[in-house]
Amino acid sequence: MPYHFSACVPARASCTLSRVLCTLTLALLLQSFPTPLQTVHAQTQGRQTLKFDPLTTEERELAVRLAEADPRVRKLRGQGRQILISVELATPKTTDQNDETTRHAEVLYYRYEGNQGILALVDLQQRTVIEAVNVSGDAVPLVAEEVNQALNLALQNRTLINFLGANFQQYRLATQNSPEGEPNRVEALRLFASTPGDPCYRRRCISLLFRQGDTFLTGTEVIVNLTTQNVRVDQPGLRRPVRRRNR
Repeated sequence: MPYHFSACVPARASCTLSRVLCTLTLALLLQSFPTPLQTVHAQTQGRQTLKFDPLTTEERELAVRLAEADPRVRKLRGQGRQILISVELATPKTTDQNDETTRHAEVLYYRYEGNQGILALVDLQQRTVIEAVNVSGDAVPLVAEEVNQALNLALQNRTLINFLGANFQQYRLATQNSPEGEPNRVEALRLFASTPGDPCYRRRCISLLFRQGDTFLTGTEVIVNLTTQNVRVDQPGLRRPVRRRNR
């Protein structure tokens, strides 16, 4: 008589053993056929970053490290107060226009002394700085850190505090996400001076305008010179040199 394993064990044990065997079989099948989530994860892990993909956090950090270690960049930056403005994807022309994997980044600094910008072009694959040049400080955009610094300096000015009253600390910078009609908002404008006698000539200046709801408070235009860290509150009727304003 043929030998059958199931005939040698009780019925309950046979059922338990069958469930165990089914579970093991299912586990083996799942390993053989990956789920969609596993497939997507594997594709993401294995996907190569292409030339025009946005910079990753790791690439930005690498670009800054390479720029700050480069002797040419250090020489252009010099000493004194300065700020990192941006780290952006760069797509310079290369000898091989069909190369879709080479990655470059532009690292931009602003140096307050001399109103100077410093731009470094970084090859992320070769881990080297290709070029480092000075650019006009007037062409270097403001960043949120500078605008917040300007507001903090302004709210220490006694003339402005007296004008705004007890709620002066409630004023916040307006952003794209600020709801319409929100009270105690502050808007910032970049100032450029065209005459050497102007305090903002070749310096980093911001005009702050204070508003309550939809109404600007008369006489509260505040000029913050980030280069000198000085604040000046313009009074109504005070004649001022004409300046070009850009948002």
